[in-house]
Amino acid sequence: MNSIKKCVPYTNKYFIGRVKADHISNANVEIVFSSNRNTYHLKRGFDLSNNVFEFTVIDENGEVLYNANSSNAEENELSYKNKVASDIGVATFEQYVFLHYFFTCI
Repeated sequence: MNSIKKCVPYTNKYFIGRVKADHISNANVEIVFSSNRNTYHLKRGFDLSNNVFEFTVIDENGEVLYNANSSNAEENELSYKNKVASDIGVATFEQYVFLHYFFTCI
């Protein structure tokens, strides 16, 4: 099971009342961050039943290095995890999560 599907129960509870019910199918969350001179643009729909996860990686010159806007959210998630791990110099995305958690809890 991918992490997007694991988030469904929590996400449904969290977003109730934050987005009007008639807008939820069109609502998105977007995050932009930089790592190793690359900028990541992540986009996920509030309505996780449509299983949307898109990301784009842009280098410091504005060139698109990776554009995962396919309809297969599981493939996009795996590509994202591999790209982030590679950019920050760890073997796996799980190592990144551990380091992030470890250093933000100090």
